[in-house]
Amino acid sequence: MDTRKWKEAYTLDARIRLRKEGRVVYGSGIARLLALTDQLKSLHRAAGQMGMPYRKALSIVRRAEEELGRPLLERSIGGAGGGGSRLTPFGLWLSGNFRAFEAEVNQYVEQLKDKYFNEGD
Repeated sequence: MDTRKWKEAYTLDARIRLRKEGRVVYGSGIARLLALTDQLKSLHRAAGQMGMPYRKALSIVRRAEEELGRPLLERSIGGAGGGGSRLTPFGLWLSGNFRAFEAEVNQYVEQLKDKYFNEGD
């Protein structure tokens, strides 16, 4: 296979995860879940859109909140205005910065791919 076709056929990416004492606390999965929750104003709908059971999504968020020591979501139970979820200020900060950091790392990975995988170019 020529180098150009090879480079087009394969991609490289970096998996970014925030860890505490070796345990994964936050990564791209929860970042996506929170972004969808913020967009849809519902953890239940966000989980459904991701093909994830609501109980699992809730467990993931609760575990992250416990590990981080701060809430990521503000939840309200139904009623006249209906229930819903939205990101806390900390959740917005973490989610936005994580996604920006991840995007920048993956841009750098692309540069490194060109540097290290230019077979004879």
